[in-house]
Amino acid sequence: MKRTTLGCAGIALAVMVGIAGNSAGAVIVTQDGTTGKEFFNWTATEKFLGGAPAGTLDVGDGGGGVPVPGNNNAGRIEANLGSIPGFFSDQVYTTSGAFMTFLHGAKSMTLDFYSSTPLGQGGLQLYLYGNNYVWYSDVGALSSGWGNHFTVNFLTATTMTVDASPFGYWYSNDRTDDLFAGDLANATRLGFELTYVPETDGQMYGFDNLNLYDQYFVPEPQTYVVLGFALLSLGVVFRRQFHTLVGAKAVASR
Repeated sequence: MKRTTLGCAGIALAVMVGIAGNSAGAVIVTQDGTTGKEFFNWTATEKFLGGAPAGTLDVGDGGGGVPVPGNNNAGRIEANLGSIPGFFSDQVYTTSGAFMTFLHGAKSMTLDFYSSTPLGQGGLQLYLYGNNYVWYSDVGALSSGWGNHFTVNFLTATTMTVDASPFGYWYSNDRTDDLFAGDLANATRLGFELTYVPETDGQMYGFDNLNLYDQYFVPEPQTYVVLGFALLSLGVVFRRQFHTLVGAKAVASR
């Protein structure tokens, strides 16, 4: 019984993380490749040198498969660095005025990402750029395929509420958190920084379903029900273990 209860508690905690979602937000703008033009205005440059990117930016499939150039849907960037030593990072972004207008009033965003190979923590960062400032959001490691879905609130570590804490936030190396709202309202570029696997050919990455929302992402109410069940289950287990231990000590002392 003890193992069963512990198992239920562990499953509940895992489900709690998995079912968190947006409780009320509506999409205010999307770039999902459905008309074949959303990503045509995206640009790529090499992060450190500011010139030509290490990868080749194109458009691709976006239908759940490998991004294929020429199908006019998902964004796609490919890099062949097998014969080039060192580390390379590209910035891939949009400066579209129409998109920036929606961004300035957004509360959160989501993005789907494709990777041909697993990419470790720090390999992908979202970034927000303006006049002499940059904000970053670390979205985590990448697994192979299209199974990388990222949710980020336009909040910082100090403005983020407890409810919004399971989702990504923004930080800056040279700006204080109280400046973020103003910086978001005046941002001129939104995109991501991609650090490639060094000296490796055939790297392919895709991006699709970029949505901006008018509300922050917070766990839905059922998340708290599951959490309560998990904590209650753990409490039952620990209480039984405590009484068992006390009983065993009492028997041993007789």
